[in-house]
Amino acid sequence: MEMIIRSAALDHDEYGVLTAGLAENADGTGRCLLFQASLLAFDDQDIANGEDRYCVMTDTGATEYGGVLRARLEGDTLSISLTPHLAAVLAMAEDVTCRFEDIDRTAVREFTDGLRAVLAIAPEGDRPSVEVV
Repeated sequence: MEMIIRSAALDHDEYGVLTAGLAENADGTGRCLLFQASLLAFDDQDIANGEDRYCVMTDTGATEYGGVLRARLEGDTLSISLTPHLAAVLAMAEDVTCRFEDIDRTAVREFTDGLRAVLAIAPEGDRPSVEVV
């Protein structure tokens, strides 16, 4: 699956939520893929429900916790590998290719740094690699 990305952003809100987002259109609309995690401590209920990690969302509202295997940024292309379960929940392919077009390189760098931070919020052994080549 391929997405053309014209907007990439990182947000840290007042509630301790870090969001790294990609969108099809420069104004943030269209198809999107959001990676989000709480920077606050998880409680026993979060852990019991498997919510002690990042979540991934799309513009359709599909949401799931965990499931990213790896992400690799090479030039203007971000390749993201998803587990079969996450791909099914998000109605996406297991391999997602995001091609950045007409986008500020600083925004891509900030998004990538944020993506690394978001995906690091998972139990040991469930943290995907984020590689920049």
